[in-house]
Amino acid sequence: MTVSLYNDDIDYVLGYTSTSEACLVLPYSFYDWAVPYFVENYLFNYDYYYDFSWGYIFDCAAISDLPTIDLLFGGYWMEMLVDDYVINFGDGSCGLCIQ
Repeated sequence: MTVSLYNDDIDYVLGYTSTSEACLVLPYSFYDWAVPYFVENYLFNYDYYYDFSWGYIFDCAAISDLPTIDLLFGGYWMEMLVDDYVINFGDGSCGLCIQ
């Protein structure tokens, strides 16, 4: 399953990524639209909560239902696998690694 995150209402905005193991940092205007959309459409069947430090924390059982995400980045479509945007805390809980 692949979901393309694109919002016609948001013009060109600056985002950042890193080649290290850091989380993807999105512009606030896109984050404020994309992350709630993602949570409402893909985590609704699982226990999750919002942590001030990490953002959304959820049961790792949800990983099998999460999609690959296509992002339009600098005019190029980039594919983000679940392993690219989820961090496993090792205690059965996972977090969205999107800021």
